[in-house]
Amino acid sequence: MKKKAKYILVEEYIKDLISDGKLKNGDQLETEFQLAEKFNVSRLTVNKAISRLAAEGIIDKIPGKGSFVKQALFFADYKTVGSFSKYMESQHRVPGSKLIEYKILNSKDVPIIASYLELDKNEKIQYFVKVRSADNEPIAIMTSYIPAKLVPSFDVSVLFGSLYDYFDTLDLPRIKTKSKITAILSDDYLSSNLEIEENTALLKHDHVTYTKNNIPLEYCIAIYIGNKYAYEIEETRIK
Repeated sequence: MKKKAKYILVEEYIKDLISDGKLKNGDQLETEFQLAEKFNVSRLTVNKAISRLAAEGIIDKIPGKGSFVKQALFFADYKTVGSFSKYMESQHRVPGSKLIEYKILNSKDVPIIASYLELDKNEKIQYFVKVRSADNEPIAIMTSYIPAKLVPSFDVSVLFGSLYDYFDTLDLPRIKTKSKITAILSDDYLSSNLEIEENTALLKHDHVTYTKNNIPLEYCIAIYIGNKYAYEIEETRIK
């Protein structure tokens, strides 16, 4: 039987470390010198293995720093109205929630939010902030505003799961969403809750979700870690 090329052995060694969980997202690999010594091969051979893994999208080569396991991106399909939990489950990830804050607001105190939700003065708004995670890894922080006349009360345990699944049980289906996506940098508050460094690139997704009869159901500000989350958008040419 023909022996495997030495660079293939190095590749398989690194892939096994990743699949066994010994190397995780963002972890640094051993240096090319260390790998060359371990396999008794030249650094050129190791470099070929590393370059092939980088071409496959498995690792990132950063000049002057080394090679790192590539951060996995979590995808949201922008063709449909979905939920964070459903997107994560479809990618075989375990979604999670951590409640940061919950209270009742008066619409007169948040006039811009009230305008998005088409509320009059002195109407109540359910307000809460959650950190959403995948496989216990923080991915996003979401701030939600919901008209209390549509959802008068919450079992707080609901806030630790999928909010949109709960809406469905109340016969408040999500019909459409109007969105705006912008790029921002993390501040101290976001960095602390998302466990990232300050000035990390983030995706800010502001959206209003509507239920039956075009009634605003929720205004949400969802902020995702830029190198962990991506939107897939399908466009059709207008003739």
